[in-house]
Amino acid sequence: MEDKAVKLSKISQVIQAEEIPSNEPDAKYALGLQTFEEARKEIEIQELRTKLANLKSAFKLSTRFAILIFILVFAWLGIVLGIVIWQGAHQPLSNSVLIALLSTTTANMISLLYLVIRYVFNHRLKI
Repeated sequence: MEDKAVKLSKISQVIQAEEIPSNEPDAKYALGLQTFEEARKEIEIQELRTKLANLKSAFKLSTRFAILIFILVFAWLGIVLGIVIWQGAHQPLSNSVLIALLSTTTANMISLLYLVIRYVFNHRLKI
């Protein structure tokens, strides 16, 4: 019985003398992990700030572009309307010239507006 008690005593001394690793991280590891997490969060914040700045810039640019194209379309249609009114008052154009003018102008303006609207709205959704 004493042999067992002595053996148990020696085993407990050996166990106490040796460092048994615990599941808790040591201070150096915890500091490194905390620093890593802080650095990762800082990088994510910087990426989000950059993405926000890009979105703001794209929004301003696309809004200006859309307004300018909108003004161009109305100016173009105003010119066509002026030509039609002038044609009726002063010098009549042949029907084929008038039909060509109205159809090509309408097709050009509709396609231009379509391209602008497609760019502005798809560009915002993809970013």
